Amino acid sequence: MFEKNTAATPDTVQAALESTTVDMMALGFDYDSGYGLIQADQAVAAISTSAPPSNSPPTAFFTFSCNQLTCSFDASGSTDDGTIVDYSWNYGDGSSGGGMTTVHPYDAAGTYDVTLTVTDDAAATGTTTGQVQAKNKGKSSGSSDAGGGGDSGGACPPAKAAQGKC
Repeated sequence: MFEKNTAATPDTVQAALESTTVDMMALGFDYDSGYGLIQADQAVAAISTSAPPSNSPPTAFFTFSCNQLTCSFDASGSTDDGTIVDYSWNYGDGSSGGGMTTVHPYDAAGTYDVTLTVTDDAAATGTTTGQVQAKNKGKSSGSSDAGGGGDSGGACPPAKAAQGKC
């Protein structure tokens, strides 16, 4: 049965078997004949046509750290029910990049809306935007969940927040 639907769970298989039984004695389960005679061909057909599990879109999240006009970005806090296969960055100054971690130099000081889009192995996407402050002098850091740019450092990645670790 698992060959017909590799995403089937033991509960799904049991439900398919039970739904295709023919009662031999009393309706439902009885101690003499269990659930009855299993119609295996119908159970296999039922499991073959069951819907595949749904895919939830990934949650994009990033942290950043800027030393003057050069900013480092880290999207390792992004989460998914499968696997994230692509990280696409729009740095807010007309340029873009890729990768879970990346470094981008800005030409001028200012506040930039940086957008991260992550794509999972089922082609679902998640996007987040955070404001990054590049300065001529000094440092700044923060995250896409901080609700603004600058020195906002204390945001918690979604995976840690869900586990109560922040």
